[in-house]
Amino acid sequence: MGGYSDKTDITDTGVYVEGAHGVYPMSSSPYSTTSEIFAVGGEDYLKEGHTPTTLPEREDEILKLRRSLKPAARGAGAENTFLSGKAGQGKTAAAKAELAELEAFAAAQDLDLTTVFFSCEGISSSYTLACGLCEELGGENPNGHPMQKVLDHLWDAMNDIGGTIIIVLDEIDNLGTDDKILYSLPRARDKDYVNDDVYPSIIGISNDLQWRDNLDPAAKDSLYDDSIFFAPYDANELRDILSRRASKAFRDTSLVYETPDGEEFEIVVNLDDDDGSIAESFDAIDVDRTDCTLVRIDSAVLSDDVIPLCAAYAAQDKGSARQAIKYLRKAAAIAESEGDARVEEEHVRTAQGEAERELIIEGMEQLTTQGHLALAAVTILELGGHSGIRTRDVYDVYKSLSDHIDADQLAQRRMRDHLIELDMLSIIRARKSASGSVGGEAYTFELRVEPSTAIDVLEAVSRFDSVDFDDLTKNWLNEQQKLG
Repeated sequence: MGGYSDKTDITDTGVYVEGAHGVYPMSSSPYSTTSEIFAVGGEDYLKEGHTPTTLPEREDEILKLRRSLKPAARGAGAENTFLSGKAGQGKTAAAKAELAELEAFAAAQDLDLTTVFFSCEGISSSYTLACGLCEELGGENPNGHPMQKVLDHLWDAMNDIGGTIIIVLDEIDNLGTDDKILYSLPRARDKDYVNDDVYPSIIGISNDLQWRDNLDPAAKDSLYDDSIFFAPYDANELRDILSRRASKAFRDTSLVYETPDGEEFEIVVNLDDDDGSIAESFDAIDVDRTDCTLVRIDSAVLSDDVIPLCAAYAAQDKGSARQAIKYLRKAAAIAESEGDARVEEEHVRTAQGEAERELIIEGMEQLTTQGHLALAAVTILELGGHSGIRTRDVYDVYKSLSDHIDADQLAQRRMRDHLIELDMLSIIRARKSASGSVGGEAYTFELRVEPSTAIDVLEAVSRFDSVDFDDLTKNWLNEQQKLG
């Protein structure tokens, strides 16, 4: 199956597999479970779904969040809080870690506390969100009922649960300006929608720093008692984050810390003995972690420049821990696929290039119809051998494409705004020339990606099913010859 048979030959030297390319030792199979780089189970620590147990780089933000949550530790309602910052800044991880602490305290003190994590990905209305919360809290989705009936279901579910209810809405900005539920939930107690023993509150998490400003003033005022901003990580912070992950993810890798007295000591995370928590490792040697400084990482499988380079790449771009971890994971996977037993600088550079290409492709996939039209127009012009593409040339092709797929047609200036956005996404390159025909700014454009890559993305968009890029390019070239 998959090119390999199920025939095995057990010999004195081990297990051999008869595959599509001959017979070889099991350990030499491209799908061998043994890795010379990753620790057993270590790759999970480099995946997006992993939530770290400690976030020392976010100590100030966590203290602010703790202050907002403290009323819940006294059996009352937590403050409504808004966590903002770009993707990969630890917002969700901080909320999960701190709520886990609060839940542990509530259990020990026998407090009536309920927490709900709810992702708003794919949810664009208060109605859909309210239905989802009803299902999460009460087990029943009232979809199809009027909005007021749905809200009544939600209040009934909260009354049945009772006590303090903290609802975390991740990616809350997906709701856009539909803020009815965000207005109603924080006021549920004041408006007597819920019983006197029910204390609901919201923690909103958003990557869009401007989203909250577009809410109705009443909703904005009622929704957030406190706002906590997560600034981008710098290179040193990313280095420390990567070092901690690496100590769990890779073989023969440990952290070296220094005490205030200048004494160095090694922390070795044993995944077989505990959950990989570095905090537990510090407890085992009775040293206060907050008083110590991470000075280096000792690793038999990572060269000294791997982690600093991953951190530097990410810090220069978005300051995102998620991005830095992705570079490290990819670099290690590339090294392993090439049969290398050590991750080197060149693996990181290759990983960064691959990751950037993936991000650009993802950016192209998520464009609006108008963004796709602008990209398609530039692509057709490049396929036709056009260079130094001017706005009016793009606009001529754009208009034909708009008619072809029956899309709204923007004015040239608005279409140019979409071209500038494509430049910001590193999909095309926009260059300013001296001046436009009426004294305004003039631009020329070119693709930053291969035309074939842009076409692959565009052909996967259902709106472009009827578009044949080869034919359109030939038509454009014929038109140019006629005009010439």
